[in-house]
Amino acid sequence: MLCDVLTWAAGTCIGHRSFQSHLKPYWDSGLREYHKQMRQNSSQLCRAGRPRNKTNTEYMSYKAAKRDFRRAHRKAASEHMRQLNREIDESAEMNTNDFWKQVNTRRTTYNCNKSTSGIKFGEMVYRDQKAITEQWGFYFERLYSPSNSEHFDGKWREHVSQNVGQLREALIPDSNATVMPEDIERCIRSCPNGKAPGYDGITYEHLKPVASAISPLLANLFTAILRTVYIPDTLKRGVIITLNKGGSKLKDNPDSYRAITLTSIVLKLFESVLLQRCSTNMMTDLNIHQCGFQEGLGCLMTSFTLGESVYFAREHGSKLYVCYLDG
Repeated sequence: MLCDVLTWAAGTCIGHRSFQSHLKPYWDSGLREYHKQMRQNSSQLCRAGRPRNKTNTEYMSYKAAKRDFRRAHRKAASEHMRQLNREIDESAEMNTNDFWKQVNTRRTTYNCNKSTSGIKFGEMVYRDQKAITEQWGFYFERLYSPSNSEHFDGKWREHVSQNVGQLREALIPDSNATVMPEDIERCIRSCPNGKAPGYDGITYEHLKPVASAISPLLANLFTAILRTVYIPDTLKRGVIITLNKGGSKLKDNPDSYRAITLTSIVLKLFESVLLQRCSTNMMTDLNIHQCGFQEGLGCLMTSFTLGESVYFAREHGSKLYVCYLDG
């Protein structure tokens, strides 16, 4: 209910911007209509089985809409480039700072993976967006479901199950646990912008304008979670985004994609509160060579330490044993 109210208020007062204008500043309502028509014809073509003959109505309609969109897109992009060139020429004569600023902006490129013609699940290739989404659901359902294998280590599974059970028994409700609204507000103010939302559609930009009003409500929610040792299932729902691993990985193979789960912003705020409450104790128990989760340390320091260890082993003719842990 809280998420629904936030999204309704934001949509009513601010509106929804579904397109990032800075990526294509020349995009206007005319191009939007051409693009919309092309996508509609493309969907009809996919539902018809993607025929390629010129006697098919869906195929010819898609080609015509695509041709019209490309022509309008090239015209708008060319006019935009001519305008940029005129601005650069004027800046070169009047203001050197503006000149180099615009030149550096022109150097920026945006790389994106081209969409494939389909993804092969099993022995069948799916091209329709709805069908692909459905097959991804079946794919991850099979992937995350327990399966029987002759090579499976039953003893290790029993060992892990026992330890997880002991951890659950150690979770004792604390009737005195309390989360203060000012802690929530401080976390909201420090959150970055531009992060993708989870299943509930809530972003940090929804919370920041109403931080002082919503902090007491979230404080009550987080206090209840700590006192009952229970997190609502709706907070634990996520959206899986598939990203191609790159390189020579085939784009029509589902095994070539990495799954990224977008979790709820509200849950991330709760995790931030937990981190603030226990960071002091956590930092004292970390090894001095542990570079993760510490300010001022990161991959550069780890790479430097590994490189120095390799050089030392080479100089002394000794072996070097390295163990990588990915939590």
